[in-house]
Amino acid sequence: MAVSKKNTRVLVTMPRELREKLQEMANKENRTLSNFVLTIIQKYLEELEKHPS
Repeated sequence: MAVSKKNTRVLVTMPRELREKLQEMANKENRTLSNFVLTIIQKYLEELEKHPS
C-alpha cells in the first residue's frame, strides 16, 4: 500500500507478546494495528501537552 506524501512509515521492533496484545486490543475496537498504535501515540502526546513535566 502506498503512503501519501503527508505521511511516513516507521519500523518498530517489539516483543511478539506485546504485538499480539496490541492486535487483540485493536481488533476489539475494529481498527487496524497501525491505526490503533497511531491513536495511542496521539493520545499520549495530547496528554503531555495538557500536563507538561
